[in-house]
Amino acid sequence: LLMASLAAIMANSVFVIITELAPVYRMPRGAHGVEHSLNVTLREIPGMGPAEAAHWRTELEIDPQLQCLSYYATWAVLLALAIVSYHVSHLIGDHNVNDLAWFPSKKQDWILQVILLPAMYAVMAHRCVIRSWLVMLGAEFGTAGFEGLTWPQYVDRNIALYNADFAVANFAEMCTIWCFSKLCLELLAQSLGSKDNHFVFSCLAMQGVDTFIFCGLLYVSALLVTTSAEISNLFRFTTIADAKAANIIENIRNSEGSLRALMVVSFFQAIYNGFMICFMPRLRDISPNLKFTGVRALVMFAQWQSAALDFLCYFHFIPYSAHQVRLLHASLMCFECLGVSVLHVFSWPAEDFDNGYLPLEDAETPGWKSATRRTEWKTHSRSFQSKSVILQDRPPANTAPRRTSWG
Repeated sequence: LLMASLAAIMANSVFVIITELAPVYRMPRGAHGVEHSLNVTLREIPGMGPAEAAHWRTELEIDPQLQCLSYYATWAVLLALAIVSYHVSHLIGDHNVNDLAWFPSKKQDWILQVILLPAMYAVMAHRCVIRSWLVMLGAEFGTAGFEGLTWPQYVDRNIALYNADFAVANFAEMCTIWCFSKLCLELLAQSLGSKDNHFVFSCLAMQGVDTFIFCGLLYVSALLVTTSAEISNLFRFTTIADAKAANIIENIRNSEGSLRALMVVSFFQAIYNGFMICFMPRLRDISPNLKFTGVRALVMFAQWQSAALDFLCYFHFIPYSAHQVRLLHASLMCFECLGVSVLHVFSWPAEDFDNGYLPLEDAETPGWKSATRRTEWKTHSRSFQSKSVILQDRPPANTAPRRTSWG
């Protein structure tokens, strides 16, 4: 169900990217073309004076380096989608432990979730690139979906949608960390002995992961609630009930900074637990540290890169405004997702997927088609041999024709 949901989100996101790219690529190319497009929009805004227009031009200016980086982000996302699609289709089509078309085992589902993460995150990051471009170009201001908004309200709504897109990507990131941790714990189940030992160890090992997911879900939920309120015009209330609801939403919005800081702190504990699990001697044969490198790098880029750029922008260490930093972060994430997708091709080879990540003593030869069916066949063969011996010791059955009531 999770895989189907992610596939539906990716398909919808690709469709939205194609539709939203049209106004961006219709704009003139080059720094002068971008500036001209923004100037035309600002001149048409009623009540905006020259000083305010100059302020917005400074805030939304795109230098040639940032413009080139954001343009090529589209090709990075398309290449990442092609690599991940080929990798997943190759694994499911040619290396399926169940020998059933598009029906992998539970552990293989967890592996596919990890492999699909960079494609999912790249699509959402590119949506954020487009959202930033729409603001910096002044495109779609006053059009369907943005009618009746002032310029600051139009900018705030696009920022809210930008944060919501990254919130959905962060949710997929948290699910992926949980899937990888569960995969490692399943492989350690036999070495832990009893179920009680497995339960205690899983609680200790998953403590950081569960904390990170819990804090992340709170942060993502807060972002989605405030974004929904912004889109539904809840802050422009007309009744007392709307005012009370807007007050609650405003309190949730004020808590987003604290929730984000809490999520970043809990991320350290999740990474520490992941390191401890990856260095377990039992898992050494499957190189879990290499397999976790891609997810770990993507989480670090998503959380630390954004916080670092905000810090550098706040203290004026880089000559970028907050709007320019958002475009820079989203563009960099597109290229980083491409790098992670390439890394997954080498860190999650077909031989490992072919074994379905069984207990390691059952996966004797990586090239065998299915270690699961091989083990079950041995069990059934022994059972069949024992039944044959029992049947041989029995006296021969009476083979005389049976008399019937009508015979």
